[in-house]
Amino acid sequence: MSSAITTAIAISVLVVIVSILGYYYATGIWPGAKIIQQRPTLDNTIPPGTAKFMFFYASWCPYCKDAVPVLDSLKQLIRNSNYTYGGHAVSFEDINAYTDKGKAALYKIKAYPTFKVETKDNLYEMVGKPTVSNFRAFLVSALGPEKSG
Repeated sequence: MSSAITTAIAISVLVVIVSILGYYYATGIWPGAKIIQQRPTLDNTIPPGTAKFMFFYASWCPYCKDAVPVLDSLKQLIRNSNYTYGGHAVSFEDINAYTDKGKAALYKIKAYPTFKVETKDNLYEMVGKPTVSNFRAFLVSALGPEKSG
């Protein structure tokens, strides 16, 4: 009887894991990352067909320091491959939110590091571990398919 219960529990756990991974695969958002859609800022001057990937950091923050080489890898990948996302060319801006209090307030930065993507019509925030794969999934989820051009 106990081996039947153990088998049933193992199968149930496996079904849950496969379901969760299937959801992440279908949505393009992998474990540890999620997307939050927000209203764009009032001073938004981003031209149509472009997107700005913003990295809000504090120079004293160890998590921000860990994110820098990962973000540099993403920048290099996008520039070298000439990637666009949903037809948007992506530019990057690193913002020291600890010293640039005005921009931090405008974008409602409450933690470091914070990653946001802004287009003419939308503002998105990624919550999760800064990895190249999470960043790419975030850009696909926020903007659309990745294309090399």
